[in-house]
Amino acid sequence: MSDYAHPDAETPGKIQIDGSYLTKTKYVQAGVDVSNVYLDSAAEAVSFFVPESAARTLSSASGALEPYLFSGEFYLSSDMKSLSYNIPYAIVANTKKDDQFLLMSLDGNESSLQVTQFDIIYGKNTVHASAEVDKSPDSRGSFFTLDLNAGSVPYHFTGNVMENFVSVTGDYGTSVQVQRSNDGGFEGSLVLDNFPVSAAGTIFTLSTETGFAYTAADGFAVSVARFEADEAGSKFRFSPKLKLSGKITRYGAFFDSVSYSDIYSALNGNAQLIMNMNDGLFNSAHFELLLKNPLSSEQLSAAADVTNPDALRLSQETIQSSLYFNAQLSCRDFGLNRFISEQSDNNSLTASLTATGTLDKPYIALNVDSAGIMLAGIQLSAGGNASVVERSLAIDTMHVKYGSAEINNIKADVSLETYEGTASAEFDAAAGSRTVSLPLNLTVSDTQLKKDSFIPESFAVTLASPGASGTLFQKTFPFSFTILHGGGDTSLFSSENLGISGHVSSSGGLNLTIADDKPFHCTVTGRVENKQLDIGISGIYADLAELLSYLPDDYFKVYGGILNGAVRISGLQTDPEFTGAMSVAKSDFSLPKVVPSHITADKILVTMLHNEIMVPEVALREHNENVFVKAKIYLDRWGFDRLESSVRTTPGRVAPADLDADVAEFKGLTSVDLDLGFQGNILDVTGKVYVEDVKANIRASEIASALNDKFESSTSSYYVRTDLDIVMGPHVNVVLDPLLRCVLVPNTSVNFKMDQSENTYAIKGDISLKSGDVAYLNRNFYIKQGLLKFNDTDGRINPRITVQAETRERDENGDELRIILSAENQYLSDFNPQVTSVPAKSETELRELLGQMAVGDSTNVSGLLFAASDYAVQSTVGRTVENKLRDLLNFDIFSVRTMVLQNTLKMGFAGTLTPSQMTAGNFLDN
Repeated sequence: MSDYAHPDAETPGKIQIDGSYLTKTKYVQAGVDVSNVYLDSAAEAVSFFVPESAARTLSSASGALEPYLFSGEFYLSSDMKSLSYNIPYAIVANTKKDDQFLLMSLDGNESSLQVTQFDIIYGKNTVHASAEVDKSPDSRGSFFTLDLNAGSVPYHFTGNVMENFVSVTGDYGTSVQVQRSNDGGFEGSLVLDNFPVSAAGTIFTLSTETGFAYTAADGFAVSVARFEADEAGSKFRFSPKLKLSGKITRYGAFFDSVSYSDIYSALNGNAQLIMNMNDGLFNSAHFELLLKNPLSSEQLSAAADVTNPDALRLSQETIQSSLYFNAQLSCRDFGLNRFISEQSDNNSLTASLTATGTLDKPYIALNVDSAGIMLAGIQLSAGGNASVVERSLAIDTMHVKYGSAEINNIKADVSLETYEGTASAEFDAAAGSRTVSLPLNLTVSDTQLKKDSFIPESFAVTLASPGASGTLFQKTFPFSFTILHGGGDTSLFSSENLGISGHVSSSGGLNLTIADDKPFHCTVTGRVENKQLDIGISGIYADLAELLSYLPDDYFKVYGGILNGAVRISGLQTDPEFTGAMSVAKSDFSLPKVVPSHITADKILVTMLHNEIMVPEVALREHNENVFVKAKIYLDRWGFDRLESSVRTTPGRVAPADLDADVAEFKGLTSVDLDLGFQGNILDVTGKVYVEDVKANIRASEIASALNDKFESSTSSYYVRTDLDIVMGPHVNVVLDPLLRCVLVPNTSVNFKMDQSENTYAIKGDISLKSGDVAYLNRNFYIKQGLLKFNDTDGRINPRITVQAETRERDENGDELRIILSAENQYLSDFNPQVTSVPAKSETELRELLGQMAVGDSTNVSGLLFAASDYAVQSTVGRTVENKLRDLLNFDIFSVRTMVLQNTLKMGFAGTLTPSQMTAGNFLDN
């Protein structure tokens, strides 16, 4: 007999039957040899010889049996009193899929059966078994043994099968007892103790103590006194464990105790499933689950209702279109460390999901209150809501934050049938005090799905933006990127102004280029696969002046410089290594807030090794003076870790500097030997600074605000800490306009410490003041000696002052009078000088002479203007003349408006100065 139903088969199937019968001895023997017969053909053949109902069943199953091929041999012999049979081999194989195979051999007689081989291979799962069954002589029972190896787990069982009783015992505490009753029912028990089961690529152990029973009146019932499931393998590092107890009846399942635990938390609660059947038809079902963590706010809950309003028999079609469901799933502070390799206390999810309708036409609503995971050492957080209506996905609003970068106002509309649609969002980020906001639009089109799959095998994605806004970019530019995927390969190209094009192969190969006519271009080649990467970036070229013209230049301005080099990135995707070298030729730049003049260098070398970026010491030229700089940047995976740098000038030489800070402006010559470090949000500056020929203009209101402990802390994205030894050379002129101007004695030094993060400032050292003048009560007192002693220990600047100065006036009689102003070791915040004269006069007479009695307590505008008239003239016209004379004649001048200075600084040092108090009356009150 041959089978020609599969013309694509290499050889037709064949069934050969032969045998013999001896009439004298009534001995019969037969053999059947089956070769390459498809099971669907066998099912169709058998359907001719069975009742109609069985024939329909076989015919409906033939489609599923079509790819399976059978070969085997069967031998039978009998003398009509005994029977023996033998199957040397029987093979069933799937001709369309690999690793689906059955091999069996057995033999036996009327009282015993031996299965010598029973092997099943299904994908990565394998089962090997052997068994023996022996029938009792009285034919009322049988004894069997079974050896089994499934998923590399061995099992051994023995059992007895009696007329009304079955008993099975075996490894892992296995005990099964079943007793049949005379009314057709039965009852029994099942006990397992750490029974191993191979599934999902790992080993689970099951333990239970369960009783069960069946009666015609009540149906099937199960009482679960204890059920435990543990993961004993190493696939799930969080070691999940499930415990439950309850009952299962014809009306549903009721678990009064459900407990899930792992190494991160424990969730306890209950669950139930209620089933309603009418005349054997499914009517409705209700499910509830509630689990809570008794030690935290973590919670997981689920509820669902399924109904069959048309009372239809269940089939694939009715399940898809006629069953209506209403389900809710929610979690609160659910820990995600179970699934995330990078651990963090913020890896959690709070969300809810609602689903209604039918499987064909569902409505699903997702609301994510908060979600956070640690990714590459940086926290990724998200939130928003989305919905699915009749196979269409809509994102109403969503936001994602990763470090200092955010994607806000995410909206999308995508068809889940074609996976085509549009999305929009706004990318927001900050770099220091600069911000950028970038609107984005995404379009997915031209999708083609794989057969019998929801995964697209080809598609086109375009990302476009009209340009960025914010303070980070001085010039905006529109751009677009398009990705084409098909045949396993991916192509990328950008708008013409970027000039990017590239290709990624299905094997992970990468090739990307940027056109040579762009201010930045390079070639990227390499491979990314199996969590590894090996990428080379060669031919790097950058016109720094052109590129940085898009960025603000108030802190860093580039006039010229060409960067060339190559970089390789290799290793793990989560922890790459960087190697390479780059150089900047003919660099020309300035630091407008520090050194506004041009700084040049013939060549700056940058090397990369492992996770370090190094800039060897380079000489930067400014006004024919060299400034030596070197730096090292440490990377933490893909991110910045810290910076270490040093800046120094040639010993004995000075270079021009012009520092414009918030509180002051310094212009002059300096020599430095500084170490700089930046990590986290702290910039540390330590070392030595020498200054000469300096004009320092200190802004009174800003320095007073900085010294006021009651003012709010800085909102800057980083803080500065300093520990500087400052040495003053000749012609160091300090002006506290409109309050103070002085020239310091050369070769004096102080130590200056500042910590913006703690809002503390401290100066230690003595500063001697050269000759000058003191303006006090509308008179100029010429300084004879002065000293400021700094030794702060309370985090505020409040030096002790010693000063002696004099001026000459004429009394009411026209006689010359020498008036002397002096203070000895007084805190500047409590500065109260004494006024004496030669010839001697009382202090009241002197103050009347100097005009204090007329205007010192005045509160009207005319009195204030009168008292300030001399000060106003000096601080404008007079000050300009004095500066010209000092520069021409090399004079050293010290000028303090002591009444104004005292009141201003006293309020600042005492912490009582606020912007609303900065009035002329505060400055001039005595």
